[in-house]
Amino acid sequence: MTTTITQRAVLIRAYGGAAAAEVAEITSPTAAQGQVLVRVRAAGVNGIDWKVREGHMKDFWPHKFPLILGWDLSGVVEELGRGVSRFKIGDEVYSVPDSTRNGAYADYIVVRESELALKPNSLHHIRAAAVPLGMAEVDRVLGGGLACGALHEVSAIGEDFEPCRIDKTDPGFATGLGVASSILTSSTSEGDGKFPIFLV
Repeated sequence: MTTTITQRAVLIRAYGGAAAAEVAEITSPTAAQGQVLVRVRAAGVNGIDWKVREGHMKDFWPHKFPLILGWDLSGVVEELGRGVSRFKIGDEVYSVPDSTRNGAYADYIVVRESELALKPNSLHHIRAAAVPLGMAEVDRVLGGGLACGALHEVSAIGEDFEPCRIDKTDPGFATGLGVASSILTSSTSEGDGKFPIFLV
């Protein structure tokens, strides 16, 4: 006899206002090939969540209902799909999962291996869940006001991240923001994750 494992999730069954979101008991996902099952320890809340909930993004991101909201997370690897090699069970990770798929307002989420990065040990899950989508925006507008604020925050936390590629080569840019190190950002084409600003 097969036992169905369930989880709690905040989801919508149709587009709508705040009342459209409900807490429901649903079947827990399992990791398929190239995917990782993550136990969510913290999920970020962003403006994109209500935009998706109200249907403002439906022409850009096709969704199927019911849809779990929330696309910023930090958690622990629970299960590995076939072919996953960069992570092991028990790893603490964070992610901006594919926004066309179910989000992180749930006990568990399945994320593609390429959408995950190891969480710095000194960064609590609650803080880590606030990083990914914001850092993706910083990566997009590096050099703007949002980037400046984020760099101050990351510098103040004192985190060390694994570098990927140099995006900004002006040495005065970082020091002008009070950051003494080089500014690097991730490279999604190399599968290193797509969200953090890396300081080394």
